[in-house]
Amino acid sequence: MPGGGDWLLSTLVGERVRMADVVGQGQAVAGQAAHLAAAIEAFADNGLSVVAAARALHVHPNTVIYRLDRWRTLTGWDPRTFHGLALSIASLRLVSP
Repeated sequence: MPGGGDWLLSTLVGERVRMADVVGQGQAVAGQAAHLAAAIEAFADNGLSVVAAARALHVHPNTVIYRLDRWRTLTGWDPRTFHGLALSIASLRLVSP
């Protein structure tokens, strides 16, 4: 997240072990489907724009939409909501020690 958007992760980094139960689902999905994780990262890093995320990934915007939907299906988190995106980004960027 450009522009200092790592504040959320900074507040959670000391709680990695406790967060494992919360973010474990996303980490498991990302481990099996890196292309879905890449779509989440691109979506977040490009201002929540499907078109900009698609451009960054060199795919069609419909592909990004499919991947965001697939992530929601597999994790239960909708990356188009604050809650779902926050959980998704935390799961992808918080690595257990």
